[in-house]
Amino acid sequence: MKQEKQARNRIRRISLVVVMLLSMSSSTLAAEKIALGVHFSNQQDVLGKWIDLIYTEAFRRIGMEMEYKELPYKRGDAMVDAGEIDGVLARPKNYGDLHPSLIRVEEAAPIDSLGAFATEAGLQLQGWESLKGMAGVIEYPRGFVLAEINLPKLVTPEQISPSDNLVQSLKKLAAGRIHLLLAPASILGQLLRSEEFANSGIRNVGAMQDVELFAYLQSKHAETAVKLAEALRSMKTEGLFEQYRATAEEATKKAQ
Repeated sequence: MKQEKQARNRIRRISLVVVMLLSMSSSTLAAEKIALGVHFSNQQDVLGKWIDLIYTEAFRRIGMEMEYKELPYKRGDAMVDAGEIDGVLARPKNYGDLHPSLIRVEEAAPIDSLGAFATEAGLQLQGWESLKGMAGVIEYPRGFVLAEINLPKLVTPEQISPSDNLVQSLKKLAAGRIHLLLAPASILGQLLRSEEFANSGIRNVGAMQDVELFAYLQSKHAETAVKLAEALRSMKTEGLFEQYRATAEEATKKAQ
């Protein structure tokens, strides 16, 4: 009886050890989560969906899970500066000049064009300098750093109008209430293909510049930033960026 009791005790101890090891293993395998602010919808916007696909896979490759938080530009800026989120995505290369505490991930993902959209027949623009001396109101997404830096150098303050809603901006453009709308070409192109704007007469009249979009992380994620850049470079070499763009375009068509 004594030997039987000792055997049962040994079995219980072994069982407890196994349970503890399994628990430790599962917690070790669980991917660390990282919350990042993005100012595009990953359900409705082709650029947002494209960004989501790229970074979800990139973080998966380095053993992390991304939490995509859709936030307006300024709200995302405020939250990352306050340390309430781990970083932001889709910011221009010089974003760090305004947020020096953040670390840039040294691989652009993706690259989009900042387009100019208008209804004026014959209007053609190329680069920021082509806006110099232009008449009329120019709108852009509120918080868009490149527009906030460049427009004041080229037109009067009264002509500059930040927008909180690109659909409303397109309606104003179609009605002649603004002269020009600056925004990511992928998103405006998507909106202009919709039934609401298909016959609006709005067209892409040129590009201000190609925009390399970067991730910026809190300084505590310095090691992650290096690993993430390596993962993004590998994915770009594999041709995944363009594959994901096609997937994003198809997915957002269905969402419209």
